[in-house]
Amino acid sequence: MSHKPALVILAIGCLVLGAAAQSKPANVNGSWELTMIGGPEGPDGPPGGGDRPPMVVTFVQKGEVLEVSMQGGPGPGGPDGPGGEGVKGAGKIVGNDIEFTFTMTGGPMGDMSIVHKGKVDGDTMKGTSVMGEMGEMQWTARRVKK
Repeated sequence: MSHKPALVILAIGCLVLGAAAQSKPANVNGSWELTMIGGPEGPDGPPGGGDRPPMVVTFVQKGEVLEVSMQGGPGPGGPDGPGGEGVKGAGKIVGNDIEFTFTMTGGPMGDMSIVHKGKVDGDTMKGTSVMGEMGEMQWTARRVKK
């Protein structure tokens, strides 16, 4: 009995896995308008819950590593803070899977990390945000055209 068919299948499998492991991350460099969808009514949200005002999220991408900043959004003055400096975060992108985190400090509920996970599809993204004790919310984003 020949082992050639098994070797051929093994070789093809290695090539497929190697190509998948080397896939380039999606390009998210630049500004995106992110909207939180629905969710519970809260001290910083609209009455009765509902979509939040859009936020501008900017990604500086270095391979799979992301530097992230955000302007606008919920809260008195949004996360811009008193000096309008915005909120800084970090993340990663592997293929079309994106994950980034912001830590809000000094809010009405204290310090809170918000983890955004989602998928990139060209000039759009969508995913889920985990916001500590507040639970999860869905989000969508679209690339801001220059």
